[in-house]
This record gives sequence, C-alpha cells and structure tokens, in this order.
Amino acid sequence: MTDQRHSPSPSRAVFLSTLSAGLAAAGVPRLARGADLIPVIVGVAPTDATAEVYYGHDNGMFAAAGLDVQLVSVRNTSAAAAALGGGAVNFVSGSLVPMVQAYTHGLDFRLVVPAQIYDGRPPLQASMAVPIGSPIKTAAGMNGKTVAVNGIGDLTHLFAMTWMDANGGDHTTVKYIEIPFPGMAGAFEANRIDAAILVEPFMTALKGKVTLLGDAMAAIGKRYLITGYTGSQAWLDKNRSTARRYAAAVLTIGLWANAHHPESADILSHYTPLSIDTIHDMARAVYATTPIQPSLIQPVLDMTAKYFGGPPVPGANLIWTG
Repeated sequence: MTDQRHSPSPSRAVFLSTLSAGLAAAGVPRLARGADLIPVIVGVAPTDATAEVYYGHDNGMFAAAGLDVQLVSVRNTSAAAAALGGGAVNFVSGSLVPMVQAYTHGLDFRLVVPAQIYDGRPPLQASMAVPIGSPIKTAAGMNGKTVAVNGIGDLTHLFAMTWMDANGGDHTTVKYIEIPFPGMAGAFEANRIDAAILVEPFMTALKGKVTLLGDAMAAIGKRYLITGYTGSQAWLDKNRSTARRYAAAVLTIGLWANAHHPESADILSHYTPLSIDTIHDMARAVYATTPIQPSLIQPVLDMTAKYFGGPPVPGANLIWTG
C-alpha cells in the first residue's frame, strides 16, 4: 500500500506524462482505469544507490505505472542474488558482481534496467575509510590489515581490491570481512576492523568519526554502472509486459529523483536510520534515465573476471532484451 505520508510532488503531471511516453516507447500501454495493479516483489538494501524503489513505492509512481510493488529488505547484493535464485523476489536491486558470478555458474540472471551511474565526477560517492586518528594514511599502509566490505564477493569487495592495487597497496595481503553497512560504525568502535568501504548514506553518517582515503570507485573505470535491477530470464520471459512496465517506471523515477533531492530525502529517511538533515548533507546518487547499454557494464564485468575469476563475459550477454 502506498504510504500516505508522502503527497505527490508538484511535478506529478510532468512525471505522468513522461511515464506514459516511456510505457509507449516500451510497447506497454497504461492500464485501464480501475484495472487491478500487477504485483511485483523487489529485493532492496537501504542505500541511496538502490533507493528508486522506495521513491516509486511511497510516491505512488509505481501505482501510476500499474504496478503493486512490494519491497523485501536484503542486507547486500549477495543476499539479493540468493533471494532471486530461490524465487522469493521478481527483481533485485544491487551491484552486478554477484549477478555475473551467478551467470557464469549457470543461473539465468539478466539485467533489466540501470540505476546508479558512476562517471568520475565529484562529489565522492564511496571511499576507503579509516577511523579518525588511524596511523593508516595510504593504501600501502593497509597491507596486512582487516577491511570490512558490505558483502564478500560483491561490488564493495571489488572496490576494496581494485583501490588497494591502484594506489600502491597489495590486496592479497588484506583480510576482508563481511559487515553490512549499518554495522560498520560499531565494528570501528569495537576495533574489529582497520578500515572499511563506505558508501552513502553511511559516509555522511560517520562524518567526523572516519577519514576518507580516496575514491573507491575510480580504479574500475571512468564511467560504469554501480547498481541496477536484475531478474531471472525465465520469469522475465513469462512476464514480458510487466518487466517492460517496471523498467519504464524505474527510468522515469530516476529522472524524477535526480531533480527532486528534497522530496526524495524525506522518503529515504524512512528507510534508513539517518536523519533527513544528514541525507540533505550527503552526496546523492545519480540515476540512469535511459536503457542499459553493454558498454556501461563492461568495466565491472572485466574487473570481476580479473579479481574473482571466471571467464570474461560480454556485457550484451547479461542484458535482458525483452
């Protein structure tokens, strides 16, 4: 059910017009007035990079697209991949790394629609972080240390390894442990870790408590996909119209979210432990507004093969063509 605490934004008419155009371009008509909404289950973690589903859910944007989106909380992308593989969800939001690993092991995962984009420009979106006062100042100083990542085998793990090697460290000397983003502050306080890969909104939440050592995303490429929405080929092929409807809605929601940070901050504050003031202060995700292209995911696929093993995968192989 749509959360009635959030009223539609003044741009709702523009949104609906854009959505109608997106649905038409995808070959999907809007549902007739009074028609039942189509249920869709989405696995999502509480980060700004994957927050489009929160905005679309709470602002009635998915409903306007004819969808009854039900949100299932997952701790990281690896857990999301497991939920998708088990059929508990229809789509998952998150990074490509566990998805491509699942693909190379024979699972029929396909990327349907892009979400957050990295293009190398400030402000900083993710960083290797150490506690204030830590003697660690460089990647080389982290050799032999313990580093927390949100998920072993996910994009944050890849960030850590590529950042280490690109900045004079040796990723093979580091001990990586999996701690969900909300638990990293406690791990620092308990001295369980020496460093961690932080993303927003958690970098801003720990402002004044950690030192950021540098852009954790830059070593993978100059422009690439951070997060996207993935489904299983079997479900997608059986539900083509629904999948196209979902993809068109997400792209339109991304367009809205890029231009409406105050409104989206209010929604995001209900799904994370952060205050709305903290969200206003942090660097916000930039979402894709056009369909996915192979070149946008190839840098991640290439680095995944290099650091986690497995055969190289052409980007086009992972994209659902609908």
